[in-house]
Amino acid sequence: MTGPVTLGREIELPSGHAVLEDRGALRDLAASLAEGVSGHVSRLERSLGCKIIVQWLEPALQEALDGSSRPVSILQPPRRLPVPEAVGLWSGCAEIGADQALWCGDTVPWNAVEEGPFGTLVLGPAATGASGGPRDHALVDGLGRWFDRGRHGVLAVDGRDGAQAVARRILALGREAGLSGEQLLERTGVAFDGAGAGSTREMIAGIRHARDIRAGFAEVGEE
Repeated sequence: MTGPVTLGREIELPSGHAVLEDRGALRDLAASLAEGVSGHVSRLERSLGCKIIVQWLEPALQEALDGSSRPVSILQPPRRLPVPEAVGLWSGCAEIGADQALWCGDTVPWNAVEEGPFGTLVLGPAATGASGGPRDHALVDGLGRWFDRGRHGVLAVDGRDGAQAVARRILALGREAGLSGEQLLERTGVAFDGAGAGSTREMIAGIRHARDIRAGFAEVGEE
């Protein structure tokens, strides 16, 4: 579900400016979003007979905080979204009565995310180094603080490398963030990043791959 910050950046007012530029309009948008999602979650839970987890997508969060969105006019640069305002928008959405997680792309603005109401943070392969790329030390420090607060994480994988190789990289990340292998199992999940999946078969294979990685935590941890 697109989060209020990113949605506010994408929707335009009649003036041509993004809703993000108008504090009042942004608050109204966030309130309407929370109301709509709350009703949708209630209907789904009644129909499916299970609890729903809402994942908020905020890929534009860093740009909004930096004020680096493309302006309508060079005479009026985009405003910087203050962290307390972003947290306030999320707080309203967090009252929808469902478990929730936050994803904000490969760059995690820890100053905002840590102050937010969400208990679970979703990180993609590029962010965690699960794809084999270099690891961001700011990410390790941020995750350490995140887990110290008793929060949880979901680590997305892309299925390009073997399960044990990815499990080793994720375990190494957990250790750097201050988690033992057992704590990593308790506090994190592994999910398939289906952005590149071209078919249902590929999606199913990716989900199985994520399951194998999580199962590999115990085996790799004993090496």
